[in-house]
Amino acid sequence: MPDLMTPSAQQVGSTTSFGAWADYPPETGGVRDYTTGDSFGRIHWPLSAKHQRLMSKTFEQPLTTDLWILLDLDRAVHFGEDEESTVEYAVSLAASMASQVHSRGRQVGLIANDSRGTVLEPHRAVRQDRLILDYLAVCQADGRTPLTQTLAWDRIRRLPRRAIAVITPSADPGWVRLLQAVRGKRSTLIVFYVDPASFGGPDQNPSFDLGQDVDLYVVRRGDDFARLVRTRDAIRIS
Repeated sequence: MPDLMTPSAQQVGSTTSFGAWADYPPETGGVRDYTTGDSFGRIHWPLSAKHQRLMSKTFEQPLTTDLWILLDLDRAVHFGEDEESTVEYAVSLAASMASQVHSRGRQVGLIANDSRGTVLEPHRAVRQDRLILDYLAVCQADGRTPLTQTLAWDRIRRLPRRAIAVITPSADPGWVRLLQAVRGKRSTLIVFYVDPASFGGPDQNPSFDLGQDVDLYVVRRGDDFARLVRTRDAIRIS
């Protein structure tokens, strides 16, 4: 894998200013005894009744995910067979990214539009890299929802994140517009386009106007992931 931390992707996890925490509602973390000054809205009434004393809810801000990986597992866009297939390359890219980012001590999450609509969020008590790798070892391109229609975009928009990486063989320009719409302030955008034509699929001759600040990698059959070249032009892949 290329180093996703440099040069423009070095923003991943390198700054603490990525929007106000008020944009992301806190999660209930547990309960404790009521303390004078706690608001009534903080009181956990069912547990207070059970324990016969006032109990207050405790809150934690959701973990900021340094990188969200959006993996396209729509069966309609994948081509090739076994190890020489777009889905195998896409899954391998996702695994490599997750391992690289986690090895830097950073948080990584994964969303896939497979048949189950998989979402793997970082958790304080779980090694998320292990969960992601275990999932990627068995996942399949069995989804029936195009990348442009998945609910993942709305979920990503509502979660703290520093970078979004899309892995897809889809040439539909609709997901490009959605990616731009959810980016947020200072979020890094990374795209891995797995070219289906090199895996026996149709030559889609897509045109991606990603803009100057998006890192685009074009991945073809036989490519060495470590030698992928980043480009930030408005790209026409031919």
